[in-house]
Amino acid sequence: MKQQNKAAEFTLSDSDVVKLINAATSSRNRLIIKTLVQTGLRRAELADLDVEDLQPERSRLLVRHGKGDKARIVPCATDLIAELRAYVQRRKTGPLFVSSRGRLSLRSVSYIVETAGKHAGIVNPNPKRRQINAHLLRHTFARHFLRDGGRVHILSQILGHDSIAITHQCYGTASEEEIQSEYQKVFKGE
Repeated sequence: MKQQNKAAEFTLSDSDVVKLINAATSSRNRLIIKTLVQTGLRRAELADLDVEDLQPERSRLLVRHGKGDKARIVPCATDLIAELRAYVQRRKTGPLFVSSRGRLSLRSVSYIVETAGKHAGIVNPNPKRRQINAHLLRHTFARHFLRDGGRVHILSQILGHDSIAITHQCYGTASEEEIQSEYQKVFKGE
């Protein structure tokens, strides 16, 4: 019987991530996509961030309401923190990411990511999906974290999983990109 691929096995390449960020229609939208890609946040967690959740002195974000309403700390690259600080400028309170109506909705976050994907000409590598979505960016973050030497138990904490077993279940198998790369190493043009 054929095993079905899990959604977590599909990711964007490094070059597609850059294309996606660059294809966003505004500096705010680029920052939203960059935040999703570099932190692994869920779209609801991103939309729920407040200015005071930004902790620049420690290069991290406080996710107050993760899945199951659990709080956690998410580390951030210093350049991302600097961009987030510049984005909020003098605001001390309120939503981190805003629209003309106030806090971004989940639908708005989805639209921003999907639109950037269309502008970049990127198709979701998951054959069950067509458009780029925020959860694909979460999977991309996780796979790239592990590929670049991150440890699975640290990834589990960053993603806010209840247990390391969940992280292993999602990311403990090779992605299609990893399988292809490993195959090419073994069979160098034979």
